[in-house]
Amino acid sequence: MFRACFVLIVFLYSLPQAFAGIFEVSGTANYRRSQINELNYQISQSVTASVSYYFMEMSALELSYTEGTSTLRIQTLSTDPFAEYINKFTLYGLDLVITLAQKESVIQPFVKVGGAHIIKSLIKKGETGSVEGPSVDPETVPSAGLGLKIKLTNTFSIKTGIDAWRTQQKGEDAKIDYAGRAGVSLLF
Repeated sequence: MFRACFVLIVFLYSLPQAFAGIFEVSGTANYRRSQINELNYQISQSVTASVSYYFMEMSALELSYTEGTSTLRIQTLSTDPFAEYINKFTLYGLDLVITLAQKESVIQPFVKVGGAHIIKSLIKKGETGSVEGPSVDPETVPSAGLGLKIKLTNTFSIKTGIDAWRTQQKGEDAKIDYAGRAGVSLLF
């Protein structure tokens, strides 16, 4: 997948100047910690990097890479054994992004639709060590999202949004995974 992304970026960058559009590089992060006490808590964190190529004034192809973890720690009493569940995930995405405002607008809402390749793993930790959880097959799934970009300058913006993916492991009902994001973007 990385090789395909690299080839696409090189191809888009090598287009003749008359046809070439604008590149946008974005980075977003998500961190959340929720705790009942020092023995029982949940931590969720992820980072996303993306490169978008605007092939029309307000339409772009966006390649993205997301990596993150979600950790849940449970221990009823301080004398009881603890259990920690760690969900690791990696996501490669390709989306068509359509901006619903003019290029000069300070506030630029957008929608996107595309696909993603998701890799997940579950690890259980306890006082006796780590154990791999149930096997989760990587899958390629449809994705969609919406967001808002606020231009601070002609080349620098704040970007927020929500993305969703429809996942379905063999023999199970479809589920919707989603993520809220906030970050910055630079136009070249």
